Amino acid sequence: MQSFPPVDAVELKRLAARVKLNATEMVNIQGFGYLGQALSAGELIAALFGGGFVKAGHDRFVLSPGHYAVVVYAAACELGWIAREHMESYGLDGAVLEPGYVQQCLDTCARGNAWA
Repeated sequence: MQSFPPVDAVELKRLAARVKLNATEMVNIQGFGYLGQALSAGELIAALFGGGFVKAGHDRFVLSPGHYAVVVYAAACELGWIAREHMESYGLDGAVLEPGYVQQCLDTCARGNAWA
C-alpha cells in the first residue's frame, strides 16, 4: 500500500479558503456561474492537488462534471500552475481558460509547462 507524505491540515484549510476566494472572483467576472459547485469542492480539490495526492506528471485527474471547472482552475492558479491573469479573464471572449479545456490545462501543467 502506498503511503503519502504528512499533510499540514492548517495549510490545506488556508489553501482551500484561497481556492474558494479565487473561484468567487472568477465567477464575479461574468456575474454568474457555478459558484456553488466550486465552494462545495474547494476542500476536496485543495487536498488532492495541494496535499500531494495527485502528482503532476504521474497521475491523471479526470474532471467529469464540467460545472466544477472553476474550482480546478482556481486551485491551479493558487498553486502557480496557471498565471493569475488567465484566471482573471475566465469566461471572457478569447480567454485562455474555458470550461471545456480543464484536461488540456492539467495535462500541460503535468508536463511541467505551467500556463504562465
